[in-house]
Amino acid sequence: MLRKVLPLMFLVVASAMAHAEKVSGFVSGSPSGKTFVLGAKGGPYKVDTSKARITLNGKFFALAKLTGGSQVTVEGTKTGKNIAAATVVIGNLKGAPKAKPTVSTSAAPKKPAKGAGH
Repeated sequence: MLRKVLPLMFLVVASAMAHAEKVSGFVSGSPSGKTFVLGAKGGPYKVDTSKARITLNGKFFALAKLTGGSQVTVEGTKTGKNIAAATVVIGNLKGAPKAKPTVSTSAAPKKPAKGAGH
């Protein structure tokens, strides 16, 4: 029985993986519900994220916080101009504050003493 079922299972998994495609581009506008529009070559595409894992810097990210102009890579099943996303990786979130370098206050130069002269 296992000999008959195992090849069939591999066939189903292989066919599902064969249709997964990666598309990279920029988000157009704000998300609406569980979808957003991706401007990319061959697009624009309507991306359905209802079953997707959305991440930014390796951490889960809420779709509602995604902003227009953000760079993303979507992997999923493409049907025409629609993508059923399995993963959405945000490469650059538009409008996110930049990390500021920290400066140690103990390393600040001391002022010369009054009267020290040149």
